[in-house]
Amino acid sequence: MKETVRRNEFTKSNKQFTRLISDLLKNIHENESNQRKLFNTKTSSLNQHFILNILFRNLGEKFEPFITELKQDFDDKLPQLDELEVNDIENEIITCLKSDQSCSVT
Repeated sequence: MKETVRRNEFTKSNKQFTRLISDLLKNIHENESNQRKLFNTKTSSLNQHFILNILFRNLGEKFEPFITELKQDFDDKLPQLDELEVNDIENEIITCLKSDQSCSVT
């Protein structure tokens, strides 16, 4: 049970961190994309594009879109327990074992 709580806490923190990094990388990607568009616009308007394409063949290479989907469904099927619930269940089990009685599952 404690491992479930630990994993849930990790998953929550990991999702927050992943979202933060994703947002940062998205901004960097958008800035790079805008720089490339601006460069292409400037060189096209000055008729320099054909010279640059001869000298640097890959300069016009298509810029890949930003990856927007991240796999974030790990540990989603674990029960949502917290420390208090785990302690309550542990205490109930210990009490039941000490009393040597059958216990009902709640």
